[in-house]
Amino acid sequence: MMEGMFPLARSIKKLIYISITFMILFTAYAGVQNYIASIYQQMGYSNLGTFSLFAVYFTFGIGSLLAKMVVNKLGFRKSMTVSASLYLMGIMASLIMSYSDIEYLSFFYGNSVLVYLFNLATFTLVGLGSAVIWIANGGYINSIAPKEESGKYFGTFMTINTLSALLGSLGPAFIFRIFSLKTYFAIMMFIGLLSLVLFSFIPKASNETLEDTERSLVEEYSICLLYTSPSPRDS
Repeated sequence: MMEGMFPLARSIKKLIYISITFMILFTAYAGVQNYIASIYQQMGYSNLGTFSLFAVYFTFGIGSLLAKMVVNKLGFRKSMTVSASLYLMGIMASLIMSYSDIEYLSFFYGNSVLVYLFNLATFTLVGLGSAVIWIANGGYINSIAPKEESGKYFGTFMTINTLSALLGSLGPAFIFRIFSLKTYFAIMMFIGLLSLVLFSFIPKASNETLEDTERSLVEEYSICLLYTSPSPRDS
């Protein structure tokens, strides 16, 4: 009996680790994407936030067609780590945009074409990353979960990850009262970087590709994760 408990304990630790890692990443990203449209509008770029979020959704749809191939090529852990770094690029773009009042950078901020191209390119990468990260995450959790406990594992993950939506929505209400916009985005970037470090040390699963897992179950839960996770939206 004790021999059966140790693998279960290890799998639970892996579940908690990946759940907290995702929660930290999406606390940072939700803290940006929940306000990006209104913040960019205040900066004088009336449609930039909306177009940026459209780029995320559009490339997410296109990227979903290729996500399985990427995950099978890189494996679950590398796919999630690379995808997390693409999410950070979206946060970084918002941080860079918050410095629009810097005079010696007026050649960039004063050129609306450059600003739009920069943000659209960046959030296009975010969309591609979002397509891969959820497929990889679904496969990873399915791989570490005991067959009869898969539903509980995915439910636990979603419960913990949902906290990121709460933190990403309520946190800014308090932070904005204390810090400037620049500092706020810098804090979100720091939180995102912390998650990237954690992604780099994700514990190894028994399987590393979708080809080694029950694909029907992976697909079912990956879709569920996609539509219950914090997603880009206008505010």
